[in-house]
Amino acid sequence: MTNLMRQWGKSPVLWIVVAIMLLLIIGGIFTVTNLLKSPGLYREGGFSKWSADQDGPIVSNAVPDLKTKALSEAAPEQIRAKEAGLKIIKTASLRFQVKDYQKSHGLILSIVKQYEGYLASEDQHNRTDRIGNKIVIRVPATNLDRLIDSLQGQAAYLDHKSINATDVTEEFVDTEARLKAKREVEQRYLSVLKQAASVKDILEVESRLGQIREEIEATEGRLRYLNDQVAYSTVTLYIYQPLNRLPRAESGFLGRLAKALVNGWNGLLGFIVFLTNIWPFILLVLAGCIGYHFWKQKR
Repeated sequence: MTNLMRQWGKSPVLWIVVAIMLLLIIGGIFTVTNLLKSPGLYREGGFSKWSADQDGPIVSNAVPDLKTKALSEAAPEQIRAKEAGLKIIKTASLRFQVKDYQKSHGLILSIVKQYEGYLASEDQHNRTDRIGNKIVIRVPATNLDRLIDSLQGQAAYLDHKSINATDVTEEFVDTEARLKAKREVEQRYLSVLKQAASVKDILEVESRLGQIREEIEATEGRLRYLNDQVAYSTVTLYIYQPLNRLPRAESGFLGRLAKALVNGWNGLLGFIVFLTNIWPFILLVLAGCIGYHFWKQKR
């Protein structure tokens, strides 16, 4: 044994071989440990996780990949949609004076009907010096310019006119692409739901399926709103007619007498109210007078 140790001490090659073997053993231990910790070799609570060489649903990591893939595939469609045509929301605002309010109001309703529009709202108000009406009109975008020209024909004096156009093509295309991606995710969830093996998996997939369906409904609602705003333009119209009221004629003797009686009665009521408001001071004055009277009698 002593001779063997001496030979090892004299031969550095043996020490190198031993060191290499130790490194290989330690590396093998770490490799096995990492493999045992790999998520593909075990199943944990919640969704089932599978290794790459197994056939089965991958719930946790599949959904983000699906969304990314769906959006990337939708990019060429976005380009084609942009080339197909712009999505423009047009709005207009008009304010003008009319000579005859009743006549102009009736003609405006006829004009709106002529260009296939409708009244979204109407707010009429009467004041001492004018009668006015704020009308919100929805009309097909293709008829907007002709409608405005016809409405201006009713103006005695044009106070204000503005036409605005908002390009929502990018938002429209992006919303359509997101809707398609969400629908693809919904189909994948339905496929995963059919393969779910446990009640817990089924409940969690149904929960995520409910969330994605809510997102789909919200996205569809936004698309419907954009389509409606693009298809129908909004016109805010305010018309008014100044009123020249004549001063009232002076009434006769009987009228003035009746008015004087009413004014006198109202004055009496006002005086009674005034006395009621100062009743504490009246009590103080009466108490002072009574006290002064007794003091004077004693003297």
